[in-house]
Amino acid sequence: MAARILSLTILSLMILCAAGCEDANRSEKSKSMPPGVAADVSLPGALPETCRSALREPGPLSVPEECYTGPGKDFFGAGDEYPTQQYVYVNGAGVRLRAKPGLGSEARVLTTMKLASRVGVLYTRKDPVVIAGKTGRWAFVYFSELGFNEPQEPSAVGWVFDYYLSRPSDFQPVQQYDERVHAMGVVDSLYCLKTKASGAYTFITWTKPEFGGTTKVSGQLYRHRALLWPRNPTGESGEEFSWIYTDRSGELYSEPFYGLQPSSRELYESRFAKMIDDEGVR
Repeated sequence: MAARILSLTILSLMILCAAGCEDANRSEKSKSMPPGVAADVSLPGALPETCRSALREPGPLSVPEECYTGPGKDFFGAGDEYPTQQYVYVNGAGVRLRAKPGLGSEARVLTTMKLASRVGVLYTRKDPVVIAGKTGRWAFVYFSELGFNEPQEPSAVGWVFDYYLSRPSDFQPVQQYDERVHAMGVVDSLYCLKTKASGAYTFITWTKPEFGGTTKVSGQLYRHRALLWPRNPTGESGEEFSWIYTDRSGELYSEPFYGLQPSSRELYESRFAKMIDDEGVR
């Protein structure tokens, strides 16, 4: 009997602990991803009223389909038929997302965004402005702390000076680069990028046979300031898929985890080195 009481007591404590841990996790998440749109965030009048009303609703922040005013051409991600999956990249460290366009006290900083983060653009002002010698426009965007573009789970919406955003048209071909290799694994797939001195690259993807097996794409590197884009020459910018890379102190880092994913030398040597040799890439 005593043993049974002890077991029930331990079980109760475990349930209480689990509930407490869950509450603590929920509390931590709510600190980093506050619900709703802050009252001082200025919403563009050009957005449909249904969109602005939805953004003001209390509860978890979401970006409804009404906020997408039409297909865009100069975006990464899905094609025009999926505007909620279109995005651009943050090209700067600690780029500020503000409540209003401008730099005054009313333009409160909501959060800062890391290099190579993805943001969805909902509206961009037509008139350019010059700030600290840099020309750009104020853009109204949504941002997800998850690292990828997630319309269903945005962390914040607000204004950003779009000088610090990179669209496909901003990237220019790289005519000279170093020979480097970047290999990584994401979920159940493996990826390897090998660059040449000419700025050309080869990108190999390995997945299970039922998901496509091994594929290889060759093309030219494109650059916009701190970001490198192995552009796929076979598709339009809105249809192709590849990672964005950052170049730091002579090493390549890939887009997952905000451009902080280093190359795995062990993965390259065990999986890709012979594959690249066999296909005459070197």
